[in-house]
Amino acid sequence: MLIDNDPSTSFSTLIAYVKSTKGHTDVHESMVGKQKAIENIYGNWKKLYHDLPRLLQAMQTYLSSMVIEKEALSMPIEQGQIVEGVRRFHHLFWSFRPCIDEC
Repeated sequence: MLIDNDPSTSFSTLIAYVKSTKGHTDVHESMVGKQKAIENIYGNWKKLYHDLPRLLQAMQTYLSSMVIEKEALSMPIEQGQIVEGVRRFHHLFWSFRPCIDEC
């Protein structure tokens, strides 16, 4: 399928594919189909995100020169209120120390 070859396939391409193979256009079907195909290829993003801390710990344990920096931001709710203790993932950086030292 298209997603196997290129996960970044646009929705307009998927919609054209659905129209040419099924004879109708269904935007929702194309969007849901793309999400299911990506999950079949790469796995469930919630499970992968849940496993991320364990992966990072293993990287630091077995690759002692690994530098890892991660950041989570406070999660805002309506009317600018901040929910205490609730954070959302913002970014992650990792590299080998020798690569950083060379710069």
